[in-house]
Amino acid sequence: MSSAWVGVIGSLGGVSVGALASSLLERARWRRTERTRWHDHRLALYVRFLEATKRLHDAINDFAAVPEADRFRALKEVGGVNAELVPIQSEIELLAGAEVRRTVGLVNFGQIRMLEIAARDPRDVRGDELSERLRAYRAGREEFTAAARSEIGLDTLNEPSLAAATAGLSSEYARYLASGHIRDT
Repeated sequence: MSSAWVGVIGSLGGVSVGALASSLLERARWRRTERTRWHDHRLALYVRFLEATKRLHDAINDFAAVPEADRFRALKEVGGVNAELVPIQSEIELLAGAEVRRTVGLVNFGQIRMLEIAARDPRDVRGDELSERLRAYRAGREEFTAAARSEIGLDTLNEPSLAAATAGLSSEYARYLASGHIRDT
């Protein structure tokens, strides 16, 4: 075999290996793009869900506090806020993973149970009953937030970077921020 053929075969081999490597890199880039293309939309959707559940929570609390004569108006407000949640929940059913969808159910169940208590005569409610339901609702929100963060990839944030960012703050306030309590609403 002449040296010319060795050069040609070497060149063809190099081109083939380069094309294969380029193809593999492009495929990996495409997979990463496909895996993350809905992240921004999901993040916005999950924030809308949390905001709407907070508004519903506030409306339920308002409903529980109004005099009997204003109950119907307050109940209409609860219904209106709940109606805002329906399209958001439908979108979550289509776009979210199983764990996020499960936790949406926990939040809804907690709110329904709170509304049941709010609709009853306050004299018929045990003192700890509302606080138990409130704890269940908050636990559902926390589970939803954790599941949503995990699905979007935000649970991999580096805790030491948070500590570094808060180095100028007092150590007590920095510990408070790092504890995660700032997301409790």
